[in-house]
Amino acid sequence: MKKQSLSVSSPQLFEVAEQLSEYPKEPSKRQHDGFVFTFMDVLTAPIITHCIHWADSIPQRLRGIICSARMMTLMTHEELASYPEVVAFMITAALEAPMSHDWTEIYIHVGCTVAQQWFNEDHWDELKAPRQLNESQNRKLIDLRRFIYNKRRQYVKDRIKAEQKEETTTQTLTPTPHKPTSQQTTFSFYD
Repeated sequence: MKKQSLSVSSPQLFEVAEQLSEYPKEPSKRQHDGFVFTFMDVLTAPIITHCIHWADSIPQRLRGIICSARMMTLMTHEELASYPEVVAFMITAALEAPMSHDWTEIYIHVGCTVAQQWFNEDHWDELKAPRQLNESQNRKLIDLRRFIYNKRRQYVKDRIKAEQKEETTTQTLTPTPHKPTSQQTTFSFYD
């Protein structure tokens, strides 16, 4: 019996090989460090406040959701502070001095949004809160969220540098536990 040869030309075979070469390679050390830093930021960064003297006035139930809110913001790839962080910051600012009309509306809007999303509470009508912010108020809110986010990350970077400096001077490898705290910073609410 004579063997028959079968010629099969499959262009898909080469496409699969090309697709396999497109799979991501092992993450670089820089990508790994960025990933670790981001999670350190989300889980251990302090709650940024406008005034450290009023930090104790932030409700415990709000403090309790900030890490979860940061994680949700991270999952949406926003490089901004979460709404609960904004509320915590604005609580301490409102206790320090009166705010302008725009900032008051932003504060009430964000506060009602947090109450509804996290605690299933509807305070929109009783506070006469605006359900939508105007363009100027949205810009101010985004600027504040970016400001809090940058301050929070800067604090973590500074803490890491200080720990590395301390580690190189003492040459000990014992980790020091870190408890999230409040960190004071200023942002002008007075237009």
